Amino acid sequence: NCSPSASNLCCWKGNTSGTSCDNANGGGYSGCNRTVCDWNAADYICKNFKAGGYTWRLATKDEMSNWANNSIGKGVNGLQLCDGTGYSSARCYSTFTCRGISGNGCFPYIVWSGSAYNASSFYNYNLFNGSWVQYNETYKNAYSTRCVAQMPQSCADKFNEGCTICEGSQCLECSSGYILKDGKCVVDCATKFGSNCSSCTASKCTACADGYKLSSDPSSINACEPPLFMQIGNLLITKYNMGDHTELPVNVSNVIVVPVGTRCSSGSHTYCCWQGNTSGTFCDSINGGYSGCNRTVCDWNAADIICKNLKLGNYTWRLATKDEMSSWGANSIDKGINGLQLCDIGSGYSSAQCGVSLTTKCYGAFESFCNPSRVWGSSSEINYYLYNGSWSSSALTYLYTSAFSVRCVADL
Repeated sequence: NCSPSASNLCCWKGNTSGTSCDNANGGGYSGCNRTVCDWNAADYICKNFKAGGYTWRLATKDEMSNWANNSIGKGVNGLQLCDGTGYSSARCYSTFTCRGISGNGCFPYIVWSGSAYNASSFYNYNLFNGSWVQYNETYKNAYSTRCVAQMPQSCADKFNEGCTICEGSQCLECSSGYILKDGKCVVDCATKFGSNCSSCTASKCTACADGYKLSSDPSSINACEPPLFMQIGNLLITKYNMGDHTELPVNVSNVIVVPVGTRCSSGSHTYCCWQGNTSGTFCDSINGGYSGCNRTVCDWNAADIICKNLKLGNYTWRLATKDEMSSWGANSIDKGINGLQLCDIGSGYSSAQCGVSLTTKCYGAFESFCNPSRVWGSSSEINYYLYNGSWSSSALTYLYTSAFSVRCVADL
């Protein structure tokens, strides 16, 4: 006999299932000889348990909810709960030899939760068909006791994989590829996916800086492709010739686009562009993959209408004036992929070569020449060109039927 109270803590030890017990799962831990305690005793026992350097306690209802999944049919490797019917676990049906408790009942198949004064927190392992179900009773009963402890968390577990040093509710130091922000480690988008990635998750870039676009592989170290335009002063300029990228089209109304070596009768009412190897053999690629060879060239009429119809970044585009074009060479030479991708008639001057070829023809253009090193201005009398590293305005007046490169500009 033991009379439970807040000051009198009771446990009963022995054959708490009487004769209605067995050892059905081969682990040697019988359902018969189980210790049962009142709730105050169970609570005190767990709070004073010393094992592994952990702080122990009774479990909450939510923590207990899946315990049956780790017991039934698990044998010696599972949580050794016992069952009122022996359904894949040792059988431990109730008996009435825990004297002093309400009804003298011993219930080893019921396990105490962390509260005996809130009935909704109790859990009962009643395996009459292998189900783990809630059971409502007060602290003056004799149930099994299981203690739980919170596993110590690493800084990475508490915050994320990037946190290496932490204290309390803050991370103090992050691993490579992460930056510290408001006490937490966030992915360093610029380091992980390239300097122009402005927003990302741990696995991919999700947004790029203005003018850049996501590549087909947003998880790559260069997730943001080079911008389609760059800023010089208060002007935006397309970095590539119109027609050399799908986002910089030449296939607008009235414009005829033909391959190099094909005739397009350029004239006052005709708008012509030629695409292909417009430099013949006088070309190379030295700045990041945008060759001086395959450049689109157009007559002035086509260049003018192409820029006026360009839809990029919600700007209004046009051809540039002579004064606006004057500084462009300084933003191309030695700039690599970050500069304005002009090409040079000569070679070895830090820009891709795109010399005039005598054999490659833009038939129908002025003298059938393709001249990708020259860039059209806002009238057919204006063009600039790179020659041996020098960016100059043409002293010659070319016919509007000439085949030059096309760059569009927009005012900021």
